[in-house]
Amino acid sequence: MSNNYGNQRSEQRVIIDRKYKFEILLKPKEKSKYRRFILKCILWNIASKGIGILIKKNERIINHLTIGKIIKVRYYDNLTDIPKPFFQADIRHVSPSQNPKYKDYVQVGMLIIKNQKQA
Repeated sequence: MSNNYGNQRSEQRVIIDRKYKFEILLKPKEKSKYRRFILKCILWNIASKGIGILIKKNERIINHLTIGKIIKVRYYDNLTDIPKPFFQADIRHVSPSQNPKYKDYVQVGMLIIKNQKQA
């Protein structure tokens, strides 16, 4: 089964398909404090303007990820465990993975809004 996400992109993405530790900060409500989630995800693909990750369906964060929500994200280098800088992202889609290899995962596509030095 194919999807049309690739046809909607303005640039080609690089397939990574590797597990990383991610840190995601989100505000459940506008005036609340950020909630911090640290979890293992699969970095599926990446481009200069977007990123796609796969998150296990049973992770607590899934219920908080909605289209249009702005979140702060960073991932950690697998060799050194040093975090990359945070970037701000707009969630564009949250959908079940179409890949049989990742049937227990949800695919989250994000538009990178801006890179940040600190959260």
